[in-house]
Parts: sequence; structure tokens; C-alpha cells
Amino acid sequence: MKKLLSLILIFSLTNLLFISCNKDQKEDPGSPPELPPYESMATDFSHFTSSADKENPLVSNYQYAAINVGVFNLILTVTLAVPVAAFYHSFGVDARYLEDATWEWANDYEVLSATYHSRLTGKISTDRVLWAMYISKDGIGAFEEFEWYQGYSLLDGSSGQWTLNHSQQYPDALLRIDWQKSGEDIGEISYTNVREHNNNGSVNTAYGSSIVAGKTEGELDAYYNIHLSDSNQEVFIEWSTSSYHGRVKNDQYFDTSGWHCWDSLGHNIICN
Repeated sequence: MKKLLSLILIFSLTNLLFISCNKDQKEDPGSPPELPPYESMATDFSHFTSSADKENPLVSNYQYAAINVGVFNLILTVTLAVPVAAFYHSFGVDARYLEDATWEWANDYEVLSATYHSRLTGKISTDRVLWAMYISKDGIGAFEEFEWYQGYSLLDGSSGQWTLNHSQQYPDALLRIDWQKSGEDIGEISYTNVREHNNNGSVNTAYGSSIVAGKTEGELDAYYNIHLSDSNQEVFIEWSTSSYHGRVKNDQYFDTSGWHCWDSLGHNIICN
């Protein structure tokens, strides 16, 4: 009998210790993971916004480059305005621990006078953080919460990936973003159209189109490599972030191989 009571006592103490340890672990989960940089989702293409006359032949080289970059800028600033804003407003929000190594950043924000609710979750895994953004909308055109995008970042914050869906109505994958840092800044980022079909079910001819943007050393320290799937064209753009001169190359468009340059005012010049 005494032996049985001893076993029960030992079991009870062990169980209490186990519960206590679990409770302490839940109450002290450590620090939340660091959010990926905002630039990992929204690269600044504003330097290719120009008020120059598009019909002016003196700026044709620059304008051609600007138009190609502008297509991707339009996707980010219009089509993906809501999910990009959700990520932006996650910064400065105190993260809340949920469970199972998962944290949450919840926030309300407005886009074009509409109120949205966002929940960004980050789950710490072996070597990375798994991210998911859930968004809902109030008022006109309201919709219930759905997962607008997901992705991951390595624990050291050196690189990662996002996959953004088209919309609540068409929640299929639209854009994949791959990014990697160089020092404290984004060294290279690529946007790839991964939507196979349009809203009406027709084949998306832009599927596979991509733009790779990055920074490098030298006089022309920024580059954009663009692949246009619908026309099977390759566009290469290099430019200076300090003096704004640059060059563009597309053998099919210009009907010649080689670079076509512009000066700091956007005027066509002969390439050196």
C-alpha cells in the first residue's frame, strides 16, 4: 500500500512539474521573429516616372525603358495596393504570441477610404519563418477573411519569397516575389507572373513574364532584366541612381543588337 501511495505521489509531482514547464513555456515564448524588409515586397520604381513628352523622339530610349518598368509598377501600386498596404501597416504593431511557435501582427488600415483588417502570422521553423497574411474588408464590397499571400524568410533575414494571390474573388496565385539582401539593403528582387489563367478562364499570355531588379557596383549601379512571355522578348535596362543616365537593349524592339542610351535629362545619346 505504501509503495502504491509512493508511486501515486511521484506521478502527481511529475505531472505537476510537466504542467508547470508547459505553462512557463507558453508564457515565455521568447522574442517574435523579425519581419522581412518592406522593400522585399514593394520595390521603388518611381525613378522611372517621367513627365517627359512620350512622343518626343529625343527621349525615346528612356521612355521605352520607363514604359516596361511601369507595367510592373502598375501591378504593385494598383492591383496589389491592398495586400502591399497590409504588409506596410504591420510594421510598428506589437506582435502577439499565439501557440506552436507562431506570432501574429493584427492591424486595421484604410485604402481608398475602405477599411481593411489584416492578420500577419509568422511561424518559426527550423531554418526559416513561414509567413501568411489574412485580410478582410468592411463596407461596400466587403469580404470575409482569406489568405491573400504567404511566403518565407530565412532566420538570418538574408533572403525569402512571397506568393501573392490575385484577389478574394480570384484567390489563385498571381505573383511570386523572390528577394535577397546585400548588406542592409535588398540586393536583388524578382517578380514573376505565375497566374496561368485570366478571370474568364482564358490562358494568361503574360504567364512567366518577369522583372529582375538589383543593385551592383560601377557607374550604372542599378539594373532591370525583363522577360515578356507574350512576345518572347528580353529587355535589359541599366541606369545610374545618382545621375540618372542609362541604357536599354532589346534586339527585337530596336531591330538591332546593342545598347541605346540616354543622358541625365532622359535625352537620347550615342552610347560610348
